Amino acid sequence: KKGNRHFKLYMQSIVYLYEHHHLADLEPLLKHENVGVRSTAAYALLPIMEEKSKAVLQEIANNNYGIHSLNAERTLQRWNDNEIIFPYQAGFHW
Repeated sequence: KKGNRHFKLYMQSIVYLYEHHHLADLEPLLKHENVGVRSTAAYALLPIMEEKSKAVLQEIANNNYGIHSLNAERTLQRWNDNEIIFPYQAGFHW
């Protein structure tokens, strides 16, 4: 339940930032000390800062960050296969 609640908050935040043209404000979080914060920011920034985001996700995927490494690897695979649908593209509004 807690994880679902956090996921929902992340997605709501991404939609809000997108709708208000502020996704780029997440860029400083690509260097955050917390791997989960870096990973989430990189995911959100993929459409507008592809190379920076991919570099962060690759660094996470290549290291031993547990589930974060697996998520980063899968995100990169899905991005390269054009399989990612961002919450604002799918019309998510919670």
